[in-house]
Amino acid sequence: MPQTIYQLTHHAAGNAPDNLPLKIDLNPPALRIDIGIFDNVALITFSADGIHFLTEREFPAGVLSSLDQLVASFLIRNKTVASVARYDVTAFYSPLEIVGEPYIFGPPGRPR
Repeated sequence: MPQTIYQLTHHAAGNAPDNLPLKIDLNPPALRIDIGIFDNVALITFSADGIHFLTEREFPAGVLSSLDQLVASFLIRNKTVASVARYDVTAFYSPLEIVGEPYIFGPPGRPR
């Protein structure tokens, strides 16, 4: 079974604003995105082209999320007014697929 690893990453961290969403562009676009939210709930919406955004998703504090989707940019904002929602986002790109020989159970040197 092949395995995909990502060779390069983008990283963004900070405080999510509670009024206007903060736009973060990823160039080149990411294929996998890991999200960590601290303190309070955050609302995030993703875009594959940087123009058209999907519906906002709610990410609770204290939960790490990993999404496999094309993300060129995203908008993040704090759901709770007048409080802080710290975020830490790592976006992965430049995939490399590793294909090896299937594992055969048994002692080493055993004929197939």
